[in-house]
Amino acid sequence: MKICNRYTNKVIFECEKGTKRETVLEAIENKAPLSWANLSGIDLSRVDLSWANLSWADLPGTKLFNTKFEKTKILYRDKIVEVSFKEVKYDL
Repeated sequence: MKICNRYTNKVIFECEKGTKRETVLEAIENKAPLSWANLSGIDLSRVDLSWANLSWADLPGTKLFNTKFEKTKILYRDKIVEVSFKEVKYDL
């Protein structure tokens, strides 16, 4: 499976995993930069995203319930910031 750049569709990371979720997990484990990645709609619940670079990644629809962030880079209000959370919980 492939993870592509959200604008150019250039392959950022590729492996033999069967699902996008498994591919993202493999990319994080291999410390692949996921900035500009198209990750929309992927269920990343209960995933450790520590040290992942998700800056400029396309995240709408991505499920991040019970997800750990430690020194994770994301885009917030047009600025790349580093966030640290033990876990993000979903409450209704």
